[in-house]
Amino acid sequence: MSEPPGAVTGKLRISSKLDPERPLASHAPIARFYTALVTGDLRSLQVLTERYHQDVNLVFEISKNELEWQVKSQASYGLSGLWALEERRELSTPLCLAARHGHPDCLRHLLRRGADPDLAPGGRGPLHQACLGGHSDCLELLLEYKADPNLRSEEGTAPLHLCTSRGSLRCATLLLRHGAAVGLPSEAGGDTALHVAARHPCGAANAELARLLLRRGADANAIDYDGVSPLGWALQGAASHRELRPHRTVQLLLNHGSRKIWPAAFAKVLKSCAAVPEVIEVLFNSYTQIPVSQEWAEAVPEEVFQQHQPFYESLLALAGTARSLQHLCRSAIRTHLGSRCHSLIPLLPVPKALQDFLLLEPEGVVL
Repeated sequence: MSEPPGAVTGKLRISSKLDPERPLASHAPIARFYTALVTGDLRSLQVLTERYHQDVNLVFEISKNELEWQVKSQASYGLSGLWALEERRELSTPLCLAARHGHPDCLRHLLRRGADPDLAPGGRGPLHQACLGGHSDCLELLLEYKADPNLRSEEGTAPLHLCTSRGSLRCATLLLRHGAAVGLPSEAGGDTALHVAARHPCGAANAELARLLLRRGADANAIDYDGVSPLGWALQGAASHRELRPHRTVQLLLNHGSRKIWPAAFAKVLKSCAAVPEVIEVLFNSYTQIPVSQEWAEAVPEEVFQQHQPFYESLLALAGTARSLQHLCRSAIRTHLGSRCHSLIPLLPVPKALQDFLLLEPEGVVL
C-alpha cells in the first residue's frame, strides 16, 4: 500500500474564476514552487529549493474549487438539481507533481536532494502519476532511484495497472524490467494488468502491450472478481474501438491458450461485435465446430450485414453443415499445441500463409 499521509508542510489554494475573493498568491514562495513543478521550470525550482524548501519531501495540501452537480429531487423530465461549488482537497508531493506533468529534469533535481520515490500522501505515488501520463522518461528515472514497481495506490492498484495511455508500452516494459509482478491483481476488482490492457485500448500499441504481458508470463485465463477473463473484456470493448484493431488482442489471447466463451453465448458476442467482423471471425475459427443458428442472422443489424456482406454470407452459410477439412485440420493442430500456439506455429516448416491461417489470421470469409 502507499505511504500514509505525512504532516502537511505546505498549503496551496488553486481558486477558480468563480472564487475571486481568494486568488492564488502567485508571489508566495509556495505558489512559485508549485508553478515551477507543474511547468517544469528547473531554474526556478533550484532557486526555490535552495532558499525556501530544503525539505523536498514536503506535503502539499492543494485546495481546488470545482463545480459539482448535486441532485435535489426527481422531476418529470429526469433528475432535478443544481451546480454547486465544492472545495476539493488533494495531498501531493513535489515528486508526484513533477512526475504527473512529465518533467524529468525536475524529478532528477528532487531525487538528488533526497526525495522519497515512494512517498504517496495523496494515495498515488510518483510511479502511478508517471504511468497515468505515459511519461516513460520520468518512470525510468524513478525506477533508477529504487521506486517500488509494485507499490499499491490507495485504490489498490499497482503502477502496471495504470498503463493505459499511448506511452504505456515503454512504461510497462520498464516496470517489468525492474521487477513488477505481471500477475498482481488489484485489490478492488481483482483485475491484472492483462485485464486492463484488454479493457482499455491505448492506440496502436494495444496488442503489443498485451503481447508483452503474455510474453512475461501473464495468465490469459486470469479471472477478476466479476468472473471476467481478459478475453471477456476484450470482446466487451471491441465494437467501440474498431480503429484500434481489437481482433489482434483477441487473437493473441486465444493463441496463448485463453479459454473460449461458452458456445451458447456466441450469439450475444455476435450482437455486440457484429460491426467488427474480424473479431467474430477470429473467435469463430477458434472452435472446432459451433452450430450456426437462425438467432445469429437476427443478431446482425441489416446495415452491418450489407457493409460486410461477403463475410456474413459465408458465416451464415455454415448453418447445418460441417466445417471444411482445412479448418478441422487447423483445429486439430491448435488443440495439440494448446497454449504454445503463439510460439510453436511460427517454427513449423510451412509457408507463412499457412502459419497465419493456423494463428487465426482473419481472411474476410470463413470456410
